[in-house]
Amino acid sequence: MLIMPPSRPFKRARTWSAFERVFGPITRDDGSLLWDTADICWPVDDPRHFWTVVEGDSGGLYLIAGLHLVNRLGYLCCEHGWGGAWSAHPSYRYD
Repeated sequence: MLIMPPSRPFKRARTWSAFERVFGPITRDDGSLLWDTADICWPVDDPRHFWTVVEGDSGGLYLIAGLHLVNRLGYLCCEHGWGGAWSAHPSYRYD
């Protein structure tokens, strides 16, 4: 299932609990949530199921839709993918 971006833009990052409810992050076999490009057996092949964990200017960690390379700390793989343009989705706090 693809989750479309909200109809109204958000000025601030949404909460981690909202992200969990909507997208359903998948944990790795070791119990962590972060995936890396070196992980050979990703549970999902569709790139729309991935979010990138990045560090913001204030030092906080945020999730942005898609696979990005700049400021990347790792990736989250989710049960539900994001639809539409990645830039139309709000960022989420990674607590």
